[in-house]
Amino acid sequence: MQGRNRELLQIDYDHIDVLGFEVNESFVHGVVCDLKGAVKMSFSEPVQDKRPQAIAESIKVILDQIRQNEAKTANIIGIGLSISGIVAPTEQKVIHSGTMGWENIHVNDLFPPLGDMMIIVENDANAALLGEVWVANIQDDEDVVYIVISEGAIGASLLVDGQLVRGSTMVAGEISHFPVEPNGKSCMCGNSGCFETYVSLERLEKEFAELSTGNMKLIEAYKAGDELAQQFVIQAAHKMATVIRSIIYLVNPGRIIIGGLWIEAGEEFLNLVLQQVKKHFSLGERHIPQFAYSKLHPHAGVLGAVGLVIDEFLKYQ
Repeated sequence: MQGRNRELLQIDYDHIDVLGFEVNESFVHGVVCDLKGAVKMSFSEPVQDKRPQAIAESIKVILDQIRQNEAKTANIIGIGLSISGIVAPTEQKVIHSGTMGWENIHVNDLFPPLGDMMIIVENDANAALLGEVWVANIQDDEDVVYIVISEGAIGASLLVDGQLVRGSTMVAGEISHFPVEPNGKSCMCGNSGCFETYVSLERLEKEFAELSTGNMKLIEAYKAGDELAQQFVIQAAHKMATVIRSIIYLVNPGRIIIGGLWIEAGEEFLNLVLQQVKKHFSLGERHIPQFAYSKLHPHAGVLGAVGLVIDEFLKYQ
């Protein structure tokens, strides 16, 4: 028996919205986006207390602000959450987040009862990379590495043959404690010479403030030509290049994207990193990938989380 002719489904992009949240050690950021990824509203709450119940309260404040602007929102189909740490998306669980001090936190515990609304959680670096793929015209089959360095959190995301590489226990891309200096700076993990001790802006700002006679922050002083700031930034560029060279040897990506707060240091910093990669890379420049800053900074993670919800929604349309 022949069924009726199929009708092309028309999706009303103007009347469907998605919420995105990014949680880190400094703030909780929430956005309302339409199905095309355009941000309609944006709200932020500073983080004074990193415990899950305190973050849940900040999320509730943002949800209340969104409800107060209900006239500007449409039918909300789901929530995407981006957070630093080891995340198990299929279990909707944050297994471990060092920057937040969390262990085995279920995402549903962070939100008030939302009925059947879908909630998707993803590691911040993975979400940011997916945001770049979704919004910034990266091809699905490219091999790409995204490195994010925020105030305290550092991570990488790997897209190989169009698929995220998570690892057998979800720790692929956890580069914070990659050793870059034998007997180097002490790290909170108990080891010394870890990558994060040389590139975490939260730590570097404190070290710079202790030695500087001025009152400018590190990147501001670097741009102003301060000699001490130059030393800090050059060392960070060298350590970043060390890790990136290892990533190139291991993964051979076609593109490396840098996200996070180091973007504020400008193209000169990116060029410093690239020069150091080339200087000590032994296989020739033709194997050096393209380098670029994130096009979505500072919203890459939250937009990637939104994109995951939209992708899941469209699967069933």
